[in-house]
Amino acid sequence: MESKVQSFGMYIDGEWVHSKTGERIDVVNPTTERVIGRVPRANREEVKEALEAARDAQPKWEDTPPIKRASFLFKIAQLIRRDKERLAEVLTAEQGKPLFESRLEIEGSAENFEYYAEYARRIQGDVLPSDNPRQSIMILKLPLGVVASITPWNFPSAMAARKIAPALITGNTVVTKPSSNTPLSTVELVRLAEEAGLPKGVLNMVTGSGDLVGDELVSNKITALITMTGSTEAGQKIMERASSHVAKLILELGGKAPFIVWNDADLSWALRCAIWARFWNCGQTCICSR
Repeated sequence: MESKVQSFGMYIDGEWVHSKTGERIDVVNPTTERVIGRVPRANREEVKEALEAARDAQPKWEDTPPIKRASFLFKIAQLIRRDKERLAEVLTAEQGKPLFESRLEIEGSAENFEYYAEYARRIQGDVLPSDNPRQSIMILKLPLGVVASITPWNFPSAMAARKIAPALITGNTVVTKPSSNTPLSTVELVRLAEEAGLPKGVLNMVTGSGDLVGDELVSNKITALITMTGSTEAGQKIMERASSHVAKLILELGGKAPFIVWNDADLSWALRCAIWARFWNCGQTCICSR
């Protein structure tokens, strides 16, 4: 008898919610081809609700001292390490990579939160010389506002951490959208952020298609910055849609990575490196050697 498949919610304004459409997306284990979970298929109104929650929470989060913001990030890293084996199993189940690689990715996620938490003591401005002796010129670095994070399926945990952590430590709030193929790792990460006590609205998560959910995220005027890792084609579409309100963009897109071996190289070592570079994550990386 087949066990009941668990349904997960979206995280909007500190609450786990299901889509009003009632539609869901099956998350399939690529090894067994069995459905291991379901997530909501959000509509545009629900994406707007998440963006509005992030916008409303941002001023108070910006006023939170950086060291206090860092304490939340350190706590999230601690919780990731506490649950690292379970998180690695979730990652392998939905994405298909070997458990060994999943463990490395989960550790990398924790390290990302720790790394950016350290920036709490490095958020500084500048004082510039002035032509007027009675005037000082100061440059202050302020948060942008709401950040939209769009992550791929090949490194669902690490990419989410790498986008969410720097946004939070600098006083921005986030709406994140994971790949529909691998949303469960992000669900688990957001759960840990909630457990860490992150204030409601500071981090939100919506699930659904790029054509609808992603489009609303990047075209909505609330979004101040879009950070996305994915295909060049998707990046081009995002640039077009974001141009209507001139949102800032951080795009990590596809590319080619040659592997060059010089005549004086240690061929045995070069071969080992080439195999790892080509087949790490089954070759599904943006820096995979060609």
